Amino acid sequence: MLGTLYWAEKLHQWRRSDGFDKTDRADRADSIDRNLYSSSPTHSSVPSTPEQRPSISLPRRENERRKSITLESVMTEFHLSKNTLRRMMDDMNKAMDKGLEGGLAKSNIAMLPSFVPHLPDGTERGKYVAMDLGGTNLRVMLMEIVPDETPTATQFNTRIPNWAMHGTAVQLFDFIAKCMTEFLEEKGVAQDGLKVGFTFSYPCEQTSLRSAKLLRWTKGFDASGVEGEDVVRLLEEAIQRHGGIKVEVVALINDTVGTMVAAAHEAKGVCHLGVIIATGTNASYMEHSKKISYGLANASEPYPYDKMIIDTEWGGFGDKGEGEYLKTQYDRIIDARSEHPGVMA
Repeated sequence: MLGTLYWAEKLHQWRRSDGFDKTDRADRADSIDRNLYSSSPTHSSVPSTPEQRPSISLPRRENERRKSITLESVMTEFHLSKNTLRRMMDDMNKAMDKGLEGGLAKSNIAMLPSFVPHLPDGTERGKYVAMDLGGTNLRVMLMEIVPDETPTATQFNTRIPNWAMHGTAVQLFDFIAKCMTEFLEEKGVAQDGLKVGFTFSYPCEQTSLRSAKLLRWTKGFDASGVEGEDVVRLLEEAIQRHGGIKVEVVALINDTVGTMVAAAHEAKGVCHLGVIIATGTNASYMEHSKKISYGLANASEPYPYDKMIIDTEWGGFGDKGEGEYLKTQYDRIIDARSEHPGVMA
């Protein structure tokens, strides 16, 4: 059955393509139907070896050779050779260096500063609120951290509704503030003055630990009035509009930076790389401050530390066509139908 469904879908795609001459498309399709289904129409499994698997020879144009299309031939489109991987590594390394020097003006890999100077080592203690806006979901967590113990947490999860994702800045941040308010009131800590860490998983130009302007929406968001604005300020204004809670937003970080910090806390301060592979993809690492020319030149306050975690935003690689040699036909189809064609989304 799986084999029949697979080839039926392939046949449907081939019929819609321009591979057949228009004058005899129907005749050839009928012939393929007869050849394909002349054997038993019920197959319980797909043959396990390439030699046993069915192949279909389809005529493209009269002057072209007949080509045999198999599952293996489709899968080879996704294989990258070692030379291609080395080329990609070299291109990304150069783009990262340019990002450190000049940000998005010089590179599609922004290399954004986080203003996080060091990693936790597991000796931290306290009760905090962690809020995560990532992908299309919102999480609000109440966490208690004790040295040498596993952190305890209670959390609230919800999906961001379409009207907030595609509405205005006020609608989006009012929804976030409402969720946080209701959760903290339910837990009886709304007036405790807890510190809030806000994980905001979208490319931002950060000028301090608690100040960052959204560069562009990704992951299907396009709420108006947020790009170019300080997202911490937008959150604080929404909290004030709702009232009822007493909190202090002390830090804003990207989810990739948060992943690296959380891993370091578990590993007693040791973590070399944070990587996200989800709705989008990104990475963070610790960089020497002297190399962060662009990020520190735009800082809103002095930064006296030797190192800083960098949010690479490597998902932007290829936004100007420099990664065309990596794409398959399927990448191009998905990109053309995405919310933000031509950019990581």
